[in-house]
Amino acid sequence: MNSPSAARPPFPDSSPGVADQVERVAPSVVAIATDRRGGAAGLLWQADVVVSSATAIAHERRPCLVGGDGRAVEGELIGIDPDTDLAAVRVSGVDARAIEQSGDLIPRVGDFVFAVARDVHGGLQASFGHVGATGGAWRSWRGGRIEHRIRLDGGLYRGFNGAAVADCAGRVLGMATSALSRRHGIVLPNVCIDRVLGELLQHGHVRRPYLGIMVQPARTVSSQGGTAAAREVLEGLLVSSVAEDAPADLAGLRVGDILLTLDEIALVTPEDLQQRLQDCGIGASVLVGLLRAGQRLSLTITLGDRPAARHARGCCTP
Repeated sequence: MNSPSAARPPFPDSSPGVADQVERVAPSVVAIATDRRGGAAGLLWQADVVVSSATAIAHERRPCLVGGDGRAVEGELIGIDPDTDLAAVRVSGVDARAIEQSGDLIPRVGDFVFAVARDVHGGLQASFGHVGATGGAWRSWRGGRIEHRIRLDGGLYRGFNGAAVADCAGRVLGMATSALSRRHGIVLPNVCIDRVLGELLQHGHVRRPYLGIMVQPARTVSSQGGTAAAREVLEGLLVSSVAEDAPADLAGLRVGDILLTLDEIALVTPEDLQQRLQDCGIGASVLVGLLRAGQRLSLTITLGDRPAARHARGCCTP
């Protein structure tokens, strides 16, 4: 990781210099033909593995990849992680070389950046902008953990999902995706790609603790007080569905239950539940406090391994 005091390259003030950096990144970028207009981009991250946007290519079991020579090569989808919008594709013979690993680079707000993609014929494309926001570790709206927040100052053009994003020195910061923000492009940082790709190569999906439920915030009133004055207004998570034979189902959790606590820690938002599950881990036994028909109950549930997602648009549940 670069320290804040590390020397930074100057702002690019000449188009030939920027063009040189685009050409430096270009050999690692491929196009991926999809049934969506404009296709997607991909990065040859390892000698025979391309990473791209899960949202863009998840339905392509054997995607068609096009390198700089314009020749199409069939790849094989290894796995996807909808929560971080990352997909991994095994490929050989494509005209590309593995990216120059730049380490865990963290840009500043306002830094000049550019994205590199290819059209479905292998033609080079680039887009230019700046870093609009940065921050520490965060979770996507799908629940995926991302080590650094790198938000671009605008959206992505068609075909730029999965594109390489680099700084003005041509160092790759990560991969572009439009799936994690409604208005802005997001950059998945290198360290996140390395971590998630390792899981995809080993398991075909990212292993995460799993209850098998869908929830939404709810407020209710406990009726155990006996009198109106003694009744308690409670906040929790309403269970709206329970997957058949999932850990929650096997433990006796029902649709309509309201989850109040997990291991005695209050649950108010779905994010609270996601965080608690991550802290516990697969195989852990957790004590869930809940409200059912106005009565307080508790259940012990052994967390499972969440099944691999079939596609990137499926709703991710705890």
